[in-house]
Amino acid sequence: MAWDEWERLKSDAVARGSAQMQLNQYPADQGGGAPAGAASEDLKSDKKAWAKAGEGQ
Repeated sequence: MAWDEWERLKSDAVARGSAQMQLNQYPADQGGGAPAGAASEDLKSDKKAWAKAGEGQ
């Protein structure tokens, strides 16, 4: 893309109005959850499986 074309695209975007960013994410816990650093009941792990996976077998 030529530099003048890039500059034209930027000025066209400015003329249309500023773009807004939107982050789609899971909403934060609104309280009543486990204290910071505590294990979540939703997240469970079999440590043996992780250890075996780390061995590269």
